[in-house]
Amino acid sequence: MNENFKSVLLDNKKWYDEIMKTYKFRNPDGNVFITYAGEPIGERYLKRIIDLICERENITHFTPHYLRHTFVTIQLSNKIPVSTVAALVGDTPETIYKVYAHSFEKDEVHISYLTDEIINLSSFEESKEIKKR
Repeated sequence: MNENFKSVLLDNKKWYDEIMKTYKFRNPDGNVFITYAGEPIGERYLKRIIDLICERENITHFTPHYLRHTFVTIQLSNKIPVSTVAALVGDTPETIYKVYAHSFEKDEVHISYLTDEIINLSSFEESKEIKKR
């Protein structure tokens, strides 16, 4: 886990624990995200929060899995090696290639220009002339 992200989570937990002490609330397992009842947040709880946000923002469909796709896509578009991305999300590089590797238009355009620079018609014409001699 990124140290900055870890620090933010731990600061949030510390703040929350201090607030809850005033209410004689306990969090014996030390969970970072808990419900008002002090239980760890489960999938249904997270889904309900997402549904409420979607209702408020008029988003027709969204799942937590979209966040995973977004994370992987951002990493790949920033040239993070596939093996590193796979390790971060607990997948294999093969799965990343099959499921997550999207084609990025800017990369396609860039590759097209690079190809034009490397292989140009005049170089082929010159090689034809040399072979004719």
